[in-house]
Amino acid sequence: MTRKELSRQNIKLVELLSAFCFLFLFLFLSCQSKNEKRLVGLWALELDSCIVSDRDWDYCSNSLIINSDKTCNLPIICSQKDNQAQGTWLLVTDKNISNSILFNVPDNPLHGQYEITFYKDYNTMKFKMRLMNDSTLLICSKSVLSFTSNPKDLLDKQ
Repeated sequence: MTRKELSRQNIKLVELLSAFCFLFLFLFLSCQSKNEKRLVGLWALELDSCIVSDRDWDYCSNSLIINSDKTCNLPIICSQKDNQAQGTWLLVTDKNISNSILFNVPDNPLHGQYEITFYKDYNTMKFKMRLMNDSTLLICSKSVLSFTSNPKDLLDKQ
């Protein structure tokens, strides 16, 4: 092979590697993890199943909203003045512990990090999430659909 042919092969190899790296970065940065996809949406706090060890809170609502843009709305506490329910969330993954979520809403008593467990409740046919830390246990169910529901079927019936 001549020097010119080797140079052309090197250029093609560099172009191919560059395209591969770009594609890999694009896919890596644009994909949500399976747990992020599960988290996003409207959740209903099952107030009779919630345990907060420091005191009983009077919730004005039982909705927990986790948005794909990393913002969230925690339930508002009726008894607190200037209670802020809006904030941000971050999925924390560590190979030594299971997945957890950090709610960054400092003025809300539910602010903090929680270990996440997803499960299906076959009695109620609801997809549920258990959020737990040292002082709090929250059970949430995904609002609107049961895990057996097909959203296409609901749209066809309207």
